[in-house]
Amino acid sequence: MNTTTGEIYALDIETTGLDRFKDKIIGIGVYNPDGHYFFVEPSDFIAWFDSFVSKPTFITHNGSFDFGFIKHHIGLDLSGYWHADTRAIASILIPRPDKLGLEFLAEKYLGQAPYKLDRTKMSSYSPDEIRDYCLKDCELTYKLWVYLKEYTDQRFVETWIMPAVKFCSDMEYGGVYVNKEGLEAYQKEQVAKRDQILVELKERAKQAIIAYHEIQVTEIRKVYKEMYEKAKEKIKESKPFERFAKETSLLRRYAKLESSAILRLEPFNWNSPKQLTWLLKDYYSLDVEDRDGKDSTSEAVLRSLDHPVSKILCDYRETEKLVSTCIPALLENIKDDGFVHTHYHIGGTRTGRLSSSGPNLQQIPRGPIRSYVRHAHGSSTVLGTIDYGQIEVRIIAELSKEKELINAFKQDIDPYSVIASKLLNIPGPIERIKKDYKKERDVSKTAGLSILYGTGARKLQEVLKKELNRSHTVEECKRFIEDYRNSFPQLKEFKLSLERRLSNAKVYKNLLGRPFIIESNEDVYMKALNTLVQGSASDLVLHSAIKVQQKLRQLAVPAKCRLLIHDEQVWELPEDEADLLLSEVIVPAMTTEIERELGLTVPLKVEYTISREWEKP
Repeated sequence: MNTTTGEIYALDIETTGLDRFKDKIIGIGVYNPDGHYFFVEPSDFIAWFDSFVSKPTFITHNGSFDFGFIKHHIGLDLSGYWHADTRAIASILIPRPDKLGLEFLAEKYLGQAPYKLDRTKMSSYSPDEIRDYCLKDCELTYKLWVYLKEYTDQRFVETWIMPAVKFCSDMEYGGVYVNKEGLEAYQKEQVAKRDQILVELKERAKQAIIAYHEIQVTEIRKVYKEMYEKAKEKIKESKPFERFAKETSLLRRYAKLESSAILRLEPFNWNSPKQLTWLLKDYYSLDVEDRDGKDSTSEAVLRSLDHPVSKILCDYRETEKLVSTCIPALLENIKDDGFVHTHYHIGGTRTGRLSSSGPNLQQIPRGPIRSYVRHAHGSSTVLGTIDYGQIEVRIIAELSKEKELINAFKQDIDPYSVIASKLLNIPGPIERIKKDYKKERDVSKTAGLSILYGTGARKLQEVLKKELNRSHTVEECKRFIEDYRNSFPQLKEFKLSLERRLSNAKVYKNLLGRPFIIESNEDVYMKALNTLVQGSASDLVLHSAIKVQQKLRQLAVPAKCRLLIHDEQVWELPEDEADLLLSEVIVPAMTTEIERELGLTVPLKVEYTISREWEKP
């Protein structure tokens, strides 16, 4: 058996399925181009690994899957020997990858047709076929890594991509505990609540539903009448008696079809945006335009309407999302250990935001559902939830070096109050705006940032009328916008500078150095700014979590990051040390230490809570 030291191998595993709790490892393939390749039985892998005096490091394609199986079934943690992951690198460095599967990438970028087997039927293949398939995947992984190195800043891979991949892999493997029995009881409660809301909704909108049904019936009759008239045209040359008989037959036929179609009409669909738009706009004559001037039935639009049906619809939407999407997503993914093990993706989204799947934990809303996500059952631990405050506007201030906003953050003044004072000329001390002009402040929060993204005078006019009942001409709104932009000169220059850079090159780096590519189109500036800000915020949250993990390990604290959700980190900590660890270790690592490391001008701010649940009910 080969014992050359310090070698880099590509590694791939073949399994009976995708669930490490139910499926088994068939074999483990390792390869390097010097002619060293092996297909190792799971029972022999530790001996193979131990035969190296200086341990090898591994290149993988989706190593979180491979190493998760090896750790679970063989008991060997290879994360410390993880050299690179071609899937993660490709997801970040290849512009808008269509697919991230190894076979697709190898065929597209290496010109090598994959050796294909049906992964869902591995037990039907011979041992030699499985071995050849696995080793071919290892070879493709190695060659893809060599290809990507030509286009990759290796320092960025070593200092950002791989630490991020390993951190997310740790979270995936550890998972988050979910109180299954409690969540199932909550699901039944919410289903009953949803059904009751639906009864109330149908009763409140009874006449509207009847009117909509009549419209549908009228449309069906119109369609079949037209069909009947066209069919009559084809027999008009017939003899009178024959024509009469044929017309009678056609009439009976289309009357029967019409009646069948009317009987098949489905009830009013409360989840259909088209039908809800008719209900609210056409029947109740409500203004359902969103901030972009388009008809919408979004939550923001529904909540802005002063009508009992829209208010009930909001309640229905909330419970319907819980019972049809959020609760099932958690329950269906609870594994045998009682934990949900989501899959995190550091690349692949347009903006660079961290995403997850199986389930998508990013969509779990605030509220009672989060109380069923808990500390590990039976342990003397708690969950510390740390949330970055106003992270995106802080990043905008940092990127633009806008003094007005930077000074507000340094003085711990609400930045949206500053924006409100500039945009709407609100008098008095800025410190009182949040309390005395709450609605104006909330409108300015959205409108002020929208102007940065390119919103014009007409849209501002509509927002001020709809949200604040303030009537202004388009010319007045143009002056508001120009005065607003002039009051933030560095912000204005940042916008112009970004536009100039994007006109020459579509490659840009965010606050943490991650490159992104903006395709040439009419929304290039808005998409670039959105990507720059959102991607920087997400990367900062992830980067700071990695730093927290390093510090906790140095202190030998048995802590685990259970969740990264938007701007939140959720850590499971020893109960007797939680408050001290949060205040003295975690908060500084997420704020002052990151500020120094990245050379930030704008101070970062976090708030934390301690509980046995992710969020108290």
